[in-house]
Amino acid sequence: MQELTVTKFNDIRVLTTQQIADAYETESQVITNNFNRNKDRYASGKHFICLTGNELRNFRAKNQNDVLPNANRLYLWTKKGAFLHAKSLNTDKAWEVYDKLVDHYFDYQEEPSARIEDQSKKPSLASVNTAVSTIDRIFSRVGVDEMYIAAEAKRFYREAGYPIEIPLITDKEMMPKLYDCTEIAIELGIMSKSGKPHNQAVGDIIRKLDITDDETKTTAFSKNGHGDVTVQFLPSVVEKVKVWLEKNQYPTKIAFVDSKGNSKTRTVVYRE
Repeated sequence: MQELTVTKFNDIRVLTTQQIADAYETESQVITNNFNRNKDRYASGKHFICLTGNELRNFRAKNQNDVLPNANRLYLWTKKGAFLHAKSLNTDKAWEVYDKLVDHYFDYQEEPSARIEDQSKKPSLASVNTAVSTIDRIFSRVGVDEMYIAAEAKRFYREAGYPIEIPLITDKEMMPKLYDCTEIAIELGIMSKSGKPHNQAVGDIIRKLDITDDETKTTAFSKNGHGDVTVQFLPSVVEKVKVWLEKNQYPTKIAFVDSKGNSKTRTVVYRE
């Protein structure tokens, strides 16, 4: 992902439609179409900000973005809006870029001091309970498994200063092994020509397989102090990918269809 020009509105980092499209390696019209088809999932002020009138004129005057001079409205996408667009595209590239956007763009200026460091900043238990209820509702809505929601709730209570001592099945030492596409690539030695794990090729293979809902897990995770969700796979999926490779004699070209419906291939090499 190329370095993005920082775009702000009311001191909040946002992205224009073109920036989202460039980052996710698609066309701005694809982003617009996905939004129009799923408008009921997007909330103004939460997922996007629509500028019109004086707000648009002031924004255009202060920013160097390529805003068409005759445009009568401009959509700016928040971190949560970027998540919904990644979910709509549902490509390995979009999810990979979304993680980078969270770490290196949207949350770049957040200071560690914003986290709870001492008892003087400890929130009330009632407010923490309310926050955990919100986490439960949001993660349940996007399909996160209950045990992973429990793990995220436990982490939240701990960081808020109310540690829960009851061990969970999701605690790291007891947690069932899950794999993302990069880890599957490493496990099976599926590499790009540059020698890096080819997670995109693994994603293409998985989409060709008969994967049951029970073999995928939408999990909550915390990275650099920020919570989010990701899709991971059980070991049985790793075995299915391995069997597919063997049946197809470890092909060096993996076919896939891009977001525009074009048939393409990815070149892979195999590490023993």
